Amino acid sequence: MISEFQHLFVAPGNYRELSYEGTRTQEDNWLEGQLFTKGHDDLFLVHNGIPDFTDVSKTTWSGGGVEVTPTIDWIERNWLDHQEKMREHEDHDYYSFARRIAHDGGLVLDVASGPGGGAMPAILFFDSDAKVLMSDLGPSVLDLWRQHLERTREGRNVSFVGMDATEMPLRRNRFDYVVDSGGFGNISHTDKALQEAHRVLKPGGTLYLNDSITEGLDQFPPEVYRTLVEASPQDQHGWEHVIRDVGFSIVSTKTWSRRQLEYEESDLGALAKEHGVKIWFLGLSIIAVKS
Repeated sequence: MISEFQHLFVAPGNYRELSYEGTRTQEDNWLEGQLFTKGHDDLFLVHNGIPDFTDVSKTTWSGGGVEVTPTIDWIERNWLDHQEKMREHEDHDYYSFARRIAHDGGLVLDVASGPGGGAMPAILFFDSDAKVLMSDLGPSVLDLWRQHLERTREGRNVSFVGMDATEMPLRRNRFDYVVDSGGFGNISHTDKALQEAHRVLKPGGTLYLNDSITEGLDQFPPEVYRTLVEASPQDQHGWEHVIRDVGFSIVSTKTWSRRQLEYEESDLGALAKEHGVKIWFLGLSIIAVKS
């Protein structure tokens, strides 16, 4: 956990100041200990330099419709897959944005990084010293990324935090970029997560969303549909509407490939099979600025 990020943490929800108690590295970075508010009303553990602000940590991810626990081998395969794709498609807009971050510098928050690593691998491809804070509900998967980057001696300025993106334990107006690569779409109540992204970005800071819209949800029974779009309002109103609604100004929107969701692919696929519904994903990227 590099010092630039250590100074940004506050207690989630009430934003109270935090103090650290525990061991540190030779560079004075957190290692093993705890963060606490005055009076120890709030207490959060730090393990392997990763603060954990989650109430219930995520431990499994969906892989082909089956819940699986990430391993270091999975992380390494994803890293190599990123490297191969970037060499083949370096001019894609997604990688062009990563190149822009690498060129401009600043602090980057990657939302819901998961086993795929979010946008971090693409950013490091262009600047191995980029300052990226990877975040996820699952600190265990972040620790796997920590191990991988230490083994490969990549990303010495990458740090990690276990957090709920709808209640970020971060000071307002501190980040130059908030980015995702499918992360926001995996968060329940994405509107709240985008509100938090807006709060922690500096004025003039940039949101880069690389995600998808789920089409066909309106084929579900009304009560099922209402539950789905309550958690994912972008699938009812569109990402642009939700992003503007929390205060961003949209700079550009591009749509990419459209594909059908396989029934065995996820919990949503299983639900679609149960109701005889066909679901489609439309990939898109949006760049927006905090006014």
